[in-house]
Amino acid sequence: MTEPIEPPRPATRVERGEELVKALEWAVRRVTGRRPVFGGVPGSTDGTILRTVLGIPIVTFGPGNRFIPHQVDERVPVTELVEAARAYAAAALRYLVSCLSRRRILGSARWRRFPRVSRTAT
Repeated sequence: MTEPIEPPRPATRVERGEELVKALEWAVRRVTGRRPVFGGVPGSTDGTILRTVLGIPIVTFGPGNRFIPHQVDERVPVTELVEAARAYAAAALRYLVSCLSRRRILGSARWRRFPRVSRTAT
């Protein structure tokens, strides 16, 4: 049996001014107390397709050594795993609040099929 080889995926770029990038940058600083490191990653993710085909902003972020993913000796310190989980949660909340405040999600045609949530208490 032969396995087809995917064509190479192109490099992607997301500007630091994108809401998603700003949300993650804020979250990393908040959770870790450190400035995030910006730059590329060796290899590719499904995010490449999301960015190049659908135009969706992406950020590759996570715990561990970025030079040994999916290797026999891959490992992640538990403390980094917990920090990353906290940063993911904080970034998601920050991003969603940003989008909702600009009505980018609930105001877009794509999401209109879902019922709106009332902002007033009943």
